[in-house]
Amino acid sequence: MGTERRRIILATIGVFILLSAIFVISADNSFKRDSAHTLAQAELNAKVYTGELERDFEQGIAIAKAVEEVVISGHGQIPRFQTVAENLMEDYIGSIQIAPGGVVTDIYPMEGNEGGLIDLIHDPSRGPVVAYGIEHDAVTMQGPFDLKQGGSGIAVRDPVFLTDLSGNRSFWGFTIVIIKAPDIFRHTFESLESFGYDYMLSTTISPISDEYRVVAASRDALDQYV
Repeated sequence: MGTERRRIILATIGVFILLSAIFVISADNSFKRDSAHTLAQAELNAKVYTGELERDFEQGIAIAKAVEEVVISGHGQIPRFQTVAENLMEDYIGSIQIAPGGVVTDIYPMEGNEGGLIDLIHDPSRGPVVAYGIEHDAVTMQGPFDLKQGGSGIAVRDPVFLTDLSGNRSFWGFTIVIIKAPDIFRHTFESLESFGYDYMLSTTISPISDEYRVVAASRDALDQYV
């Protein structure tokens, strides 16, 4: 695994505590007769599905990085952004955005997402996280939160830097992917439920915050949490 890939994954995992709690509550009485086996199996499944959740996040990051490569190859220009973004869309993605200078100027799809055309750097809730991403040259995730363009999502922001002929790097802006939450995790949660497990997925709302927020939970686990 390359240094760049490790940096991205570490930045991502730094934001998301992927399985802050998995409540193993089985309706099957046979599990209760062998608690040691139940615990061992639950721990194994937790590791497997934690890996799946990490891969889910990596998919969103990969789309943001793909748009970054287009920006770099175009020396800061994406004349056919809508076409590029359309070809990268997945069903778990709410939108793909570009923000030159930290200001969102184009979104795919635009219809219904016009509220996302904002100045990220000077936005009270987004500005500090955006500044963190620029300072550390790191992909950041923020959310889940109610998006200005409607719905709930997690913002993946990839800071883009351009290098001139003299080797000097300058900040260009951000490529952004809005992940639908909890849609992207649905297949993982369905698998956990098929094992008879209750689950809860929580996260810090940004890499600069200690505040936790529940992304998704099964009904019984949520009842216990509340």
